[in-house]
Amino acid sequence: MAKKEEFLKEHEYLNEKEVSRSDFPPDFIFGVATSAYQIEGASNEGGRGPCIWDAFAQSKGNILDGSNGDVAVDHYHRYKILAHAAAVSIFRNKYKDKQGGQIGLVVDCEWAETGSNKTEDKVAASRRLEFQLGW
Repeated sequence: MAKKEEFLKEHEYLNEKEVSRSDFPPDFIFGVATSAYQIEGASNEGGRGPCIWDAFAQSKGNILDGSNGDVAVDHYHRYKILAHAAAVSIFRNKYKDKQGGQIGLVVDCEWAETGSNKTEDKVAASRRLEFQLGW
């Protein structure tokens, strides 16, 4: 038991909530990583194609329960929602009482219309609007 207490006392700093750059040596190099497969999902959306794991997991019999990364944690769709929720929370907690005001949503888009009735022009205008407004 003494060894555990000794270890915890030596490493007390691990329990602190904030870490700053000055806590590390000047030549320390930070690195981070994530895995798109487990995070994003959406292998067939937004121009993204399947990766080798998508192909493997979607082939019947390769994964016992048939699960795959199509949805995963759905970061592909939810990052915008999370960013907006964080902004709302910051406004409500830090600024609303001081500044008053309301939260609203503005949608801004460069509108696109066809120059003719040609199918390819209609498709192009639709694609441009989807690029501008698509969620």
